[in-house]
Amino acid sequence: MNQESTQKKHVDIRVYGKVQETGYRFSAMQAAYRYGVFGIVQYVPDGSVYIEAEGAAENLDLFVSWCQRGPSWARVKNVLVEEGAVLSYTAFDIIRNNLVRQTENIPGAGESLAISA
Repeated sequence: MNQESTQKKHVDIRVYGKVQETGYRFSAMQAAYRYGVFGIVQYVPDGSVYIEAEGAAENLDLFVSWCQRGPSWARVKNVLVEEGAVLSYTAFDIIRNNLVRQTENIPGAGESLAISA
């Protein structure tokens, strides 16, 4: 493995579609642990799911690919991915209410990579 492949990266992910009340957050946490990714996942009042994820580039690619599908009962329509500053997460947590994290900084503005399912 070269140094670039093990360097930690951070992405903010916004998932749109039928993704709330489908087990998406719990399944995302399981996928994150499977791929060695750390961060957070939470519902957003507009019906989307917001994820901050960190890990090696290859692991993040696998995780983002999973996010495009989600659990079998979710219906992912669109995924936005934006690189951000590494925050050094040490676990992957489900945020259960929007009072814990500010949601006005959620990506959707600026340069994002749009991926349609």
